[in-house]
Amino acid sequence: MSLSFAAGEAALCSGVYKTIHANNHVLSHFVIALPGDIFPN
Repeated sequence: MSLSFAAGEAALCSGVYKTIHANNHVLSHFVIALPGDIFPN
């Protein structure tokens, strides 16, 4: 299952998420999130 999240949304479950930035101003990378963690703006 693959879900997409936008900046400001909360992670639904703990895990490793691949982060892709708009306009490629930063290279994609992985982050670790816990349930309820907010993806930064």
